[in-house]
Amino acid sequence: MSGTYIDSEGNQAETMSYAAALEILHGLAKGNLPDEHDIARDPALATEQAWQVQALDTLEDLVVNLHEEIDDAFVPAAEHGEWTVEAMTPDRGDDPSNPVLAIRIAVSMASNALPDPASLVTDEQVEEYRSNRQAVDLAEDLVGFHGEQLQAAVRTVRFPTFN
Repeated sequence: MSGTYIDSEGNQAETMSYAAALEILHGLAKGNLPDEHDIARDPALATEQAWQVQALDTLEDLVVNLHEEIDDAFVPAAEHGEWTVEAMTPDRGDDPSNPVLAIRIAVSMASNALPDPASLVTDEQVEEYRSNRQAVDLAEDLVGFHGEQLQAAVRTVRFPTFN
């Protein structure tokens, strides 16, 4: 992949692939899951955590099994799209086994995991932040620009939840 991408904050960098962006997104979102201490303080978070884990499992399946197909089918834009908050914010009723909705859920989780850019001190922290910002922005672009095509191309198989 070559070319330049301008993220939502106006930073310019070499464009990463959608598959690379989704892999980074998965890691950021996974790191932002509620832990057992959060759940102990608020037991209602257990339901949210289960919903998020299912979304992350769906995203992981997408990255592992279809990364080449995604990169072959969809080319990132040169600049982050102008997406409304409503278009990207997941609804608690969203099906986390749906790949496009799973990406939206992970975007929300990953966005909350990004640090305040003003708190970054070293060049390495700034570089890591910009890479993570680009990954989140590209995931939004994948949903915004190509969500319908991605949804049509990926078949969702639902399994009952066993407790």
